[in-house]
Amino acid sequence: MLYHRAIGGITSLAVFLFTYTSIKMKKEELFDTVIGVVSECTGIGREEILRCKSEECTDVRCIAVQVLGRYLTDAQIARLMGLTSRGVNYIRGTFSLRSKKWFVRSNYEAVVKMLGSNALMAV
Repeated sequence: MLYHRAIGGITSLAVFLFTYTSIKMKKEELFDTVIGVVSECTGIGREEILRCKSEECTDVRCIAVQVLGRYLTDAQIARLMGLTSRGVNYIRGTFSLRSKKWFVRSNYEAVVKMLGSNALMAV
């Protein structure tokens, strides 16, 4: 049974349905959205983010893991990125050191801002 919630005295089933479907976003869709935004903001391709071992790609992968960590567990991120849970935990743990770099900090802020304007991620 669906319930209605009142917003400003008006019952809005549309808002409820939008919120409900946004929360139900699949992990893979969430992952694809985040990787796409990270790729767009940094100019690094999807495959490079996931596989390349250069410092720049590693920094970008760190940004992606940090953002995904807001929504998914380390094990889920590891499965989607092809890493180990321990590796994801290490990346998340060292983000504060990496974020001292201008490249990481500025791109992280750009990604968060862009995802915040994405209606599916804002809920």
